[in-house]
Amino acid sequence: MRALVLLVAVAALALSGSALAADPAHIASEQSVDDGHGIELTIATPAFSSGQAKARVYLPAGYDAQPDRRWPVTYYLHGAQGDQTRFWQWYGPEIKDFPSIVVSPDGGWLGWYSDWYNGGAGGGPMYETYIVDQLIPLIDQRFRTYGTRAERAVIGESMGGYGVMTLATRNPDAWATAVSMSGAVDNGSLPVTGLISGSSTAQEGGQQQTLAAPFGVYGDPATEKIRWRGHNPVDLASNLRDIVLQVRSFDGAPTPVYEGDPTSVVGCAEENEVHRDTVSFHAALLADGIPHFYEDYGPGCHGIPEFQREFADSLPGIEDVFAHPQPDPKTLSYESIEPHFDVWGWHVDADPARALEFLQLRHAGRHGLTLIGSGTTKVTTPPFFGHADAVDVITADGTRTVTPDAAGRISFPVDLGAPHPDQQDTAQSRLDGDGTAGYFTTRTVKLVPRSS
Repeated sequence: MRALVLLVAVAALALSGSALAADPAHIASEQSVDDGHGIELTIATPAFSSGQAKARVYLPAGYDAQPDRRWPVTYYLHGAQGDQTRFWQWYGPEIKDFPSIVVSPDGGWLGWYSDWYNGGAGGGPMYETYIVDQLIPLIDQRFRTYGTRAERAVIGESMGGYGVMTLATRNPDAWATAVSMSGAVDNGSLPVTGLISGSSTAQEGGQQQTLAAPFGVYGDPATEKIRWRGHNPVDLASNLRDIVLQVRSFDGAPTPVYEGDPTSVVGCAEENEVHRDTVSFHAALLADGIPHFYEDYGPGCHGIPEFQREFADSLPGIEDVFAHPQPDPKTLSYESIEPHFDVWGWHVDADPARALEFLQLRHAGRHGLTLIGSGTTKVTTPPFFGHADAVDVITADGTRTVTPDAAGRISFPVDLGAPHPDQQDTAQSRLDGDGTAGYFTTRTVKLVPRSS
């Protein structure tokens, strides 16, 4: 149906892992799929040991006929034991009038849309890195997209719902709207912890591979709990303030409306669990004052008919976000366990001597910010100060005058006290008092530009 474009010879897929590591991710090949409705991309990427990943792209009606028009993009994240082919099988008819490009990446059979810890070794699979840092830019280069977060959505069911909210909480500046459909959105619940802990296989580039197990994804929750919390939508709910959210689930009670014979229901136990996870996530959002749409459908199980209803019900809300693009926030709050992070143009480097723990950036804007953590933390602002000769960085310890760089950014250290030696949420750190007031240091910084 659509002309195929061969960007790189298929032979490029034979590149070794070491060669790929030195080569940026790129589209290696394309082919028509799903009776011409979709384009399957093979991505050469060092994010996976296989050296490749798959994604399917579905172009909206009018894409070819309107060559000067740009389009928003909706990313679909499939559930467990799925791959990039699932979207069209389950939801294809729903998007015939949907004014958005749809991208369906392969998220692994049990990949959890995360970069795996692998016992501290790191390396592949790296689903978050692949989707956020590689696939999104490649899609924006290859297709006529707006290329902005204001015109980008993410939606998924089950494990994909977890992936939606994990990627959104960790990368809130990548998405305008995020939709969880019957998502396992609380990795702190025992059934979800058990399922993630036992995940040992991933689908990489169409090949099922056995990976580090057990505890390959985030490590042993008994000793690496902070890594789990640093990917848990319930723990990171406050990061979602500037994303339009939809959170949907059924309650797991069988009903003939969806399941046919209610005495032979498959998936009711699963939906009962994800319903509890969804309720926990909903409560966390309420506690943090995060606006969101919440739909508890009542009876229904973890099945395709329920997912299809959730998907159809979600599309109008996504379209509304695209129709009314929102500007980036003027101030933001964000927390992360990562030693280095970039969010909304801010770059933060934690003290290299500090053990793994949460670092909080609060009320950050052109006039200042608050940091909560430990150790000497380096902060680089967005390009706020292009017209200033200097900026006074004022803290309780005094004033430091900083000259903006050519782009208008400034960088400065913030003293958050001695770096904590023990990883947060371990037995030793709890003895140190990591759950008590005063354990983390809070510093407020005021930024005052000066011109001659």
